[in-house]
Amino acid sequence: MHWPGQDFWRRRWQRWLRSRIPAQSEWVLDQRRIFIFFSKTGLGLCAAILAIFVAGLNYGNNQLLGLSFLLASLVLVNIYPSYANLAGLRIRALACAPAFVGEPASLALLLASARGGEHRSLDVGCADATAHLHAVSVDQRLELTLLLKRRGWYKLPRLRLISHYPLGLLRCWTWLDLDQRLLVCPRPQAGSELPVRPQDLPGQGRDEPAGREDFVDLRAYRPGDALAQVAWRQSARGMGLWTKVHTDPRQAAALLDWDALPGLDSEQRLSCLCWWVLTLAAQGQSFGLRLPGRTIALGQGEAQRLRCLEALALFETMP
Repeated sequence: MHWPGQDFWRRRWQRWLRSRIPAQSEWVLDQRRIFIFFSKTGLGLCAAILAIFVAGLNYGNNQLLGLSFLLASLVLVNIYPSYANLAGLRIRALACAPAFVGEPASLALLLASARGGEHRSLDVGCADATAHLHAVSVDQRLELTLLLKRRGWYKLPRLRLISHYPLGLLRCWTWLDLDQRLLVCPRPQAGSELPVRPQDLPGQGRDEPAGREDFVDLRAYRPGDALAQVAWRQSARGMGLWTKVHTDPRQAAALLDWDALPGLDSEQRLSCLCWWVLTLAAQGQSFGLRLPGRTIALGQGEAQRLRCLEALALFETMP
């Protein structure tokens, strides 16, 4: 239901929240970041207290008046324990690994007590992901699972922490902006052939046979090994027969190319390229990426994998 002025007040609320709880990666909760109000149970009890108090006045019944005062004091003495249960809680966001469209993404948090106490019965949530913690004292890692449907940079919404401790009469909560964003990559889709252009394959246009370019190691000689691959120098030193192992230059590196996937739409090409990036990185091979308007030179390792995944995730997306 949308009532007039709702957007205006929502913008006012968000602006006030940003000024009071700005974005930062680690928080220690204090009185400026914690909000307290009656829970549904607490509101029901307040209504009952009011009814008992009015009845006591109307009929001049001291027992009813005493009961209303007793219940009201019970609500009041719960305010400080409710606040203290969140005060001093330290929350830190850990680095987010790249996620993939349509697959579970993980938001990792580290919670601990900055004052050495214990924080009980906490509900932690972000977007549609929620988790319940019975108690937090020492460092405790918590992961929230998100399901994202669009690639690109995803700004994580505010993290909400809610506590109804100790009696459930008060709702104590906070909204934290952990200044985190998550890279959402295309969903990997297996491809049958390496998406490279023939002229980009190493060793193309040379007369040397495959498998004789890059020396890797020595292994024991096996009957049937080519004599040209035998390590004669080691054999002459009395070390026995060994065979030289080389990499195939046509498989040692690959420049993954957008244009090598004709017949597929943009998202299918990105998914196929993403699968090959992950596959080649897992195999430890050297690879690069060529997209319309951008080329990532050959490289290998985790840094190269992240560069290529970021390029695929941000391809033709709004900044």
